Amino acid sequence: KMKYSTFFLLFVFCLLAFAEAGPVKGKPKPASPLRSSCKYSSTGDSNTNTHGHKLKIGIIVLYGRGVAGGWEEDVMRKVLQNRFSFANHHGYDVINCNHLIDPTRPVAWSKFLALLHYLRSYDYMMYIDMDAVLMQPSITIESLIYATEKSAKADLILQADWNGPNTGIFLAKNTNWTQDFIQLAWNQKQLVRKQKGTV
Repeated sequence: KMKYSTFFLLFVFCLLAFAEAGPVKGKPKPASPLRSSCKYSSTGDSNTNTHGHKLKIGIIVLYGRGVAGGWEEDVMRKVLQNRFSFANHHGYDVINCNHLIDPTRPVAWSKFLALLHYLRSYDYMMYIDMDAVLMQPSITIESLIYATEKSAKADLILQADWNGPNTGIFLAKNTNWTQDFIQLAWNQKQLVRKQKGTV
């Protein structure tokens, strides 16, 4: 059996609990040392991997229209425009996953369902919270993947900030490990917070 470290529980906790709880009070922690070692470029043939073929990359759009914890359509219009503009420029797919939202859980949990449903069709998938806007569209996703030797081999790529591991934006690679990890994360029903109006 595959063994998972305590990183698994930390990841799931941060993915769900931190996102819902809001900022942590207190002094900010120092920036992660990963930031200073992560270099990326907006130029060159960054749309191809080391074997020369273009990566197939999908960007998940998940904003819970019409469900508890979701976003209003008018608020999302410009964010969606931002996503599609970036994706069209670099040849990525934008995938609206609202139809996969499980109404019995907070919307954040459906990130897992979106990955489980679509990841096998892509080399990588990127999840970005809908309250985040891409401010430097010239920077490619591939340049983040190949920023370091370690990131190029990673199954999951995410960053830490002063609030801990930031899962509002992350990359998932199409591997068996990632699929197993995401499925195991989805199965953690004991971590689901009860929503108002549910029993």
